[in-house]
Amino acid sequence: MKRADVLGDMPQGLERAILSILLFHVGIKNRISKAELISQLAVSGWATGKYSNIERKVRVAVSQLRKAGNLIVSNSSGRGLYVAENYEEARSCFSEMTGRGKDILETARAMEKSAEAKYKQQTIKMF
Repeated sequence: MKRADVLGDMPQGLERAILSILLFHVGIKNRISKAELISQLAVSGWATGKYSNIERKVRVAVSQLRKAGNLIVSNSSGRGLYVAENYEEARSCFSEMTGRGKDILETARAMEKSAEAKYKQQTIKMF
Protein backbone atom coordinates (compact mmCIF):
# COMPACT_ATOMS: atom_id res chain seq x y z
CA MET A 1 0.00 0.00 0.00
CA LYS A 2 1.37 3.39 -0.98
CA ARG A 3 1.79 6.18 1.55
CA ALA A 4 -0.61 8.42 -0.43
CA ASP A 5 -3.26 5.69 -0.24
CA VAL A 6 -2.91 5.50 3.53
CA LEU A 7 -3.15 9.29 3.89
CA GLY A 8 -6.16 9.44 1.61
CA ASP A 9 -7.83 6.62 3.52
CA MET A 10 -6.99 8.04 6.95
CA PRO A 11 -10.11 8.79 8.94
CA GLN A 12 -10.80 12.43 9.69
CA GLY A 13 -9.55 13.30 13.11
CA LEU A 14 -7.17 10.37 13.62
CA GLU A 15 -4.23 12.72 14.10
CA ARG A 16 -6.25 14.69 16.62
CA ALA A 17 -7.26 11.50 18.44
CA ILE A 18 -3.63 10.36 18.63
CA LEU A 19 -2.41 13.74 19.81
CA SER A 20 -5.15 13.96 22.44
CA ILE A 21 -3.98 10.63 23.88
CA LEU A 22 -0.28 11.51 23.68
CA LEU A 23 -0.79 14.78 25.52
CA PHE A 24 -1.36 12.64 28.61
CA HIS A 25 2.06 11.05 28.01
CA VAL A 26 4.60 13.82 28.45
CA GLY A 27 8.17 12.74 29.18
CA ILE A 28 9.89 9.39 28.76
CA LYS A 29 8.70 8.18 32.16
CA ASN A 30 5.11 8.51 30.88
CA ARG A 31 5.58 6.85 27.49
CA ILE A 32 2.82 4.72 26.01
CA SER A 33 3.41 1.59 23.99
CA LYS A 34 2.10 1.45 20.45
CA ALA A 35 -0.16 -1.43 21.48
CA GLU A 36 -1.65 0.63 24.31
CA LEU A 37 -2.10 3.64 22.02
CA ILE A 38 -3.94 1.47 19.50
CA SER A 39 -6.01 -0.03 22.31
CA GLN A 40 -7.06 3.44 23.45
CA LEU A 41 -7.88 4.40 19.87
CA ALA A 42 -9.98 1.24 19.56
CA VAL A 43 -11.99 2.20 22.62
CA SER A 44 -12.75 5.45 20.81
CA GLY A 45 -13.88 3.51 17.72
CA TRP A 46 -10.83 4.07 15.52
CA ALA A 47 -9.82 0.42 15.00
CA THR A 48 -13.06 -1.04 13.71
CA GLY A 49 -14.60 -1.71 10.32
CA LYS A 50 -12.71 -0.15 7.44
CA TYR A 51 -10.16 1.28 9.92
CA SER A 52 -9.11 -2.14 11.22
CA ASN A 53 -5.65 -1.77 9.63
CA ILE A 54 -4.93 0.90 12.21
CA GLU A 55 -1.23 0.19 12.92
CA ARG A 56 -0.01 1.56 9.59
CA LYS A 57 -2.41 4.49 9.79
CA VAL A 58 -1.08 5.33 13.26
CA ARG A 59 2.52 5.30 11.95
CA VAL A 60 1.57 7.62 9.10
CA ALA A 61 -0.44 9.90 11.39
CA VAL A 62 2.43 10.14 13.90
CA SER A 63 4.78 10.98 11.04
CA GLN A 64 2.42 13.72 9.85
CA LEU A 65 2.11 15.10 13.37
CA ARG A 66 5.90 15.19 13.68
CA LYS A 67 6.22 16.96 10.32
CA ALA A 68 3.72 19.53 11.60
CA GLY A 69 6.11 20.26 14.47
CA ASN A 70 4.65 18.15 17.26
CA LEU A 71 7.43 16.79 19.46
CA ILE A 72 6.23 13.18 19.51
CA VAL A 73 9.31 11.17 20.29
CA SER A 74 10.45 7.61 20.67
CA ASN A 75 13.78 5.87 20.69
CA SER A 76 15.09 2.39 20.23
CA SER A 77 16.17 1.99 23.85
CA GLY A 78 12.83 2.97 25.43
CA ARG A 79 9.82 1.46 23.75
CA GLY A 80 6.85 3.72 23.36
CA LEU A 81 5.75 7.16 22.26
CA TYR A 82 5.52 10.33 24.28
CA VAL A 83 5.61 14.09 23.96
CA ALA A 84 9.08 15.47 24.68
CA GLU A 85 9.27 17.08 28.08
CA ASN A 86 12.54 18.86 27.33
CA TYR A 87 15.09 19.50 24.61
CA GLU A 88 17.21 16.46 25.52
CA GLU A 89 14.31 14.07 24.97
CA ALA A 90 13.55 15.66 21.60
CA ARG A 91 17.24 15.71 20.60
CA SER A 92 17.66 12.05 21.45
CA CYS A 93 14.87 11.17 19.02
CA PHE A 94 15.88 13.37 16.11
CA SER A 95 19.54 12.41 16.49
CA GLU A 96 18.57 8.75 16.19
CA MET A 97 16.36 9.53 13.18
CA THR A 98 19.18 11.45 11.52
CA GLY A 99 21.54 8.52 12.02
CA ARG A 100 19.04 6.08 10.48
CA GLY A 101 18.47 8.46 7.58
CA LYS A 102 22.19 8.76 6.87
CA ASP A 103 22.58 4.97 6.91
CA ILE A 104 19.64 4.52 4.52
CA LEU A 105 21.07 7.15 2.17
CA GLU A 106 24.53 5.50 2.20
CA THR A 107 22.94 2.13 1.42
CA ALA A 108 20.86 3.57 -1.42
CA ARG A 109 23.91 5.27 -2.94
CA ALA A 110 25.96 2.05 -2.76
CA MET A 111 23.14 0.09 -4.41
CA GLU A 112 22.75 2.72 -7.12
CA LYS A 113 26.48 2.63 -7.86
CA SER A 114 26.46 -1.17 -7.99
CA ALA A 115 23.40 -1.27 -10.26
CA GLU A 116 24.94 1.27 -12.64
CA ALA A 117 28.13 -0.77 -12.85
CA LYS A 118 26.30 -4.06 -13.34
CA TYR A 119 23.48 -3.01 -15.66
CA LYS A 120 24.66 0.10 -17.47
CA GLN A 121 26.08 -1.88 -20.40
CA GLN A 122 22.73 -3.71 -20.65
CA THR A 123 20.76 -0.50 -21.07
CA ILE A 124 19.60 0.10 -24.61
CA LYS A 125 19.24 3.72 -25.60
CA MET A 126 16.06 4.25 -27.55
CA PHE A 127 16.59 7.87 -28.57
